[in-house]
Amino acid sequence: MNGRRLAPLALLFAWILTPTARAVTADDRPIEQVPPEARWIAGHGDPDPRSHRVSPPRAFLERHGGSWEARRWGPASQFLHLWGEGATLDPAAVDDAGVALGAAEGFWDENADLLPPGVRPDDLIPWSNTRVGDVRYVSHHQTVDGVEVLRAGVFVAIRDGRVMWLGVRCLAVDEAPAAHRLEASRAAEIAADALAGHGVDAARVDTRSALFPWIQPDRIDLVPVHAVELRAPGEGRWTGYVDADRGDLLALRDERMFMTGTVQLRHRERHLGSSAVVSPAPHIYVTTGDGGVTTGGDGSFTASGSSTPVSLETQGPYTVVRNSAGGNLSVSAGTISDGGSYTWEVSGEHSEAQLHAFRYVANAREYADAHVADVGWLHQPLTVWTNYWSTCNAWWDGDLTFLQEGSGCNNTALVADIVYHEFGHGFHYESVIWGVGDFYGDVAEGFADSMSTMITGDSHVGPYFYTNGGYLRDVEPNQIYPQDVIGQEHHDGLIVGGAVWDLRKALIADLGQGAGEDAAGRIFTGMVKTSTDIPSIYEAALVADDDNGNLADGTPHICAIQEAFAVHGLATATEFSAIGIDHEPDAHGAQPGHPIPVDAVVAATHGDCSDGEVGEVRLVYSEDGGQTWASRTMQPQGGDLYSEALPPSPEGAQLRYRIEAQDASTGEWISRPDNPADPGYYLYVGGLEPILCDDFETDQGWTHTLLQGEDVEGADDWNRGTPAGASGDPDGAYSGAHAWGNDLAIYPDWDGLYQNERRNTLTSPAYDLSGEDTVRLQFRRWLQVEDGIYDQGRIYVNEQLVWSNAGADGEVHHQDREWILFDLDVSAQAAGQAAVQIRFELASDQGLQFGGWNLDDLCLMRPALWTDPGDDDDDDDDDDGDDDDATGGDHALQGGDCTCTATGSTSGGAALLAVAALAGWRRIRSRRG
Repeated sequence: MNGRRLAPLALLFAWILTPTARAVTADDRPIEQVPPEARWIAGHGDPDPRSHRVSPPRAFLERHGGSWEARRWGPASQFLHLWGEGATLDPAAVDDAGVALGAAEGFWDENADLLPPGVRPDDLIPWSNTRVGDVRYVSHHQTVDGVEVLRAGVFVAIRDGRVMWLGVRCLAVDEAPAAHRLEASRAAEIAADALAGHGVDAARVDTRSALFPWIQPDRIDLVPVHAVELRAPGEGRWTGYVDADRGDLLALRDERMFMTGTVQLRHRERHLGSSAVVSPAPHIYVTTGDGGVTTGGDGSFTASGSSTPVSLETQGPYTVVRNSAGGNLSVSAGTISDGGSYTWEVSGEHSEAQLHAFRYVANAREYADAHVADVGWLHQPLTVWTNYWSTCNAWWDGDLTFLQEGSGCNNTALVADIVYHEFGHGFHYESVIWGVGDFYGDVAEGFADSMSTMITGDSHVGPYFYTNGGYLRDVEPNQIYPQDVIGQEHHDGLIVGGAVWDLRKALIADLGQGAGEDAAGRIFTGMVKTSTDIPSIYEAALVADDDNGNLADGTPHICAIQEAFAVHGLATATEFSAIGIDHEPDAHGAQPGHPIPVDAVVAATHGDCSDGEVGEVRLVYSEDGGQTWASRTMQPQGGDLYSEALPPSPEGAQLRYRIEAQDASTGEWISRPDNPADPGYYLYVGGLEPILCDDFETDQGWTHTLLQGEDVEGADDWNRGTPAGASGDPDGAYSGAHAWGNDLAIYPDWDGLYQNERRNTLTSPAYDLSGEDTVRLQFRRWLQVEDGIYDQGRIYVNEQLVWSNAGADGEVHHQDREWILFDLDVSAQAAGQAAVQIRFELASDQGLQFGGWNLDDLCLMRPALWTDPGDDDDDDDDDDGDDDDATGGDHALQGGDCTCTATGSTSGGAALLAVAALAGWRRIRSRRG
C-alpha cells in the first residue's frame, strides 16, 4: 500500500521541504520558508534510512541470466536499482546516441515488469543521453498523459554492449491526475506573493507544468502543479510549486546551496591565520594602453610595446568577482617594463575578500582540471558575489555568494575551504546526468565537503570560518549508514564525505600521490554525475571504476572502494573478506561427558584485496551462557579443514561457541557467527526428542496483533511467507517455503523494515505440556534489531520474559547473518502446564529501523538418550522399547513435519557465508591478475 512506511513524516518533511538548496548559518538555521502542511517526496534522496538490499526480480534473472544485485528504497519502496553482470544490447550503443536511445527504449519495453503499477514504457520520454568515458547513460522522464512527474524516471548505464546498471525511480499511478485549470500567470503571482511575504521581492523567470508527488496518510497523489522559477537580483533564486487545480502553494524551494564551514590550515592560501604567499593571477582581464588581454594560467600576458600602463580587475573569462558592499576591486598597476611583473596586494576586508575569492576559485578550477574529467562547467563563466550584507554564511545558486565578517565569523570569501565547498556544489549540480543522478542535500553536502578535502588534503573542513580559528567538520571519523543518519544534511553528508576521503587515501596508498589523486578524481566525477541517495554512491563508484561492462567480476580498484565504503556502512565487509569460514553447527546436540569435535573450512577467498593468508584459527567458547569465554587453537587437518574439540560437559549443559580466523597479512579477525550482540552458536549437551514442532508450512493457529503505536498499514507487520532478503532478512525460509517474521517484504511496496514507535507481537496456539518435566524451546532465528537500549526483540513463555536482545552502548545492534538454532530451557515457565503459549514481540523507538524477527522450525523438546546421528543402527536404544521416530509421534502438530529434531536437518535457506564469495573473487583474480 502506498500509505505504508509513512510514519516518520516529520523526518521526511524536515528534509524534503527544506530544499535541495538550503540556507544554513553557523547554527544551521534554515532561511527558506515552506507552508507547514506541505509534505512532498520529490523523487529521490529520502533521508529516512530505508534503503535495503533485495533479491533481483526473478523474471529479470530468467530473461538475462548472470549475477545481479538489487536495492529498493524511496516512497513505499517503489524505487529499484539493479547492477551486475550485464544485459546484452547493441554494441554501438556507447558510441552512437541514437542507437543508445533506441536500445534503451527497447530494453524498457522488454523489462516493463520492473516499472511500478500504472506505469507503461510509453509513459517514458527521453531525458538525458550522455557519454562519460566508456559508459553511456540514457534516462527517461516518467510522464502521465504527457505531463512530467517531478524528478521521476528510469535510466540505464551501458558499457561494452551491456546494461550493467539500471534504475527505476517512478511512482505508481493509481488514477489519472486532475487537470491543470489554473493559469500559469496566476500561479506565478501566488508564488511571488508568498516569497514577498518573507521579505524577498522576486520576479518570475519561467513556468512549466508538472505533477507533484504529495504524501497523504494512506497514499501518494500526483498533484498537477505549475513550477514557477523566481529570481531576486542579488538574493538568489527559488521555485514555487502551485497546485494547478486549486491554487494552493504546495512548496517553495530555495534553490541556493548553502554551507557552514571553517578552514584550519597554516598557510595564507587557506585562511587569515596563515602567512601570505604570492600566486599567479590566472585568466584575469588586463587593460593596457593598447586594449584588453587575458593572462594565461601562469598569470602571464603579452601586450604591444616595450612598456605600457596596466590596470586590473578581479574578473576574467571564467570568473567575475563582484562587490555587494560597493565598487568592484580594481587597481592601476602603473607601467610594467618588458619582462617585469606586478604583485597586486590589497588591504581591508572588502578588498581582500574580492582578491582572495578570485584566487580560491582559480585554485578549485585548477585542481578539478588536473584530477577530474569531462565537466564542461569548469570552463564556463562564474559570477562570484563578495561582501554580501549578512554574516556567517555562503551559498551557491548558480552564482557564488560570500558574506561579510561579523557575529563571530570571518568574511567567508577569506576562507578557502568555504570557497572550495561552494564551488563543489556548482561542480556537482552542473555534472549531474539528470534522470540517472540527482542533487539532494545530504549527498550534495558530502560531495561539496569532498571537493574541499581533496583540494586541501586535510580532513578538516573550514578552519577559520570563525574568528577563533576553530573548524566546522572533520570527515575522518567513520560516520556509518544508516545508524548515524539524523536527517540533518551537513551531518549526514559526513557519511559521503568520509567515504570519498577514505577512498582517496586508499588509492594514494595503492598508486602513489599523482596516480591516486587522478583515480580518486575520476571515480568522484562519476559519483557526482550519477548518485542520488547516500547508498547509491557505492553503485556509482563501481560503475565509474569499471573497465569491461561487467560489475559482477569486480572493478580495477574494487579493493579500495570496498575498504572505503564498508567502514561507512555502504558495502558489506564480509562479502569481500579475504578469509572465509564455512561451518555447519550441529543441530542434534552433543554427547555428554566426551570432547565435542568442531570442524570448519577456513580459506582465503580472494587475493586482490589481501594476500588472504590464513593465520591463527581458534575455537572460542563459553560454559556459563556467555558470561565468560575461553579459546582453543584449531589445528589444520589438511587442505582447508581445521578441527578442535569443546571440553566434555555434563548432560543438560548448554555451550556457546564461535569460530574466529585471522588474516595473517592484515591481522584482521573475522568470526562466525558474525553478531557481536549474540556472539555464539547454541549447543545442547545430551539427546533431545520433540514434544511438538511447527515448520510453519501450514497455518497452525498463530495470531499477531499491534500492542502499541499508531494503527496504520504495516504497523502490525507479522507475515507468514517466504522472506525476500530485504533489509538484512534472509533470502528464503530455513526449510520449506514459509517462515514467520516482521515484514518479510512479500508485498511489492513493503521494504522489510519494522516501523518506528510500534510494539507488535506473534503468539502461538496453546500447547498442553502438563505431562512434561523438562521443556526446551528451540527454533531457527534470523533477527535484525537495533541495540536493546532502543529497540527490543523479546520472547515470552506464558507471559514471562525469557529472552531479549542485548543492550549495551546503543551501538551493539543484534544482526544475525545466518539462521541460528536458538535453544533455551523454559521448564520453569512451561513444564507441567496445560496451556502454554509462546509469544515473540518487537518494540521500536522513534529512530533506526532494521528487519526484525524471522522464525522457522519451532520445536518444544524433552531430554532423551543421546545417540550418534552418524550411527546407522536402526535398533531402538531408549528405555521404553518403542520404535518411535524423531517426529514425536502423537505429540507432533498436525500438518507439520518436525525439521528441528534430535537428528537435525539441513537448511534449505543457506547461511550467508564469507566463503560464498569465493567463486566470484576467483573470477576477479583471474581477470585482474
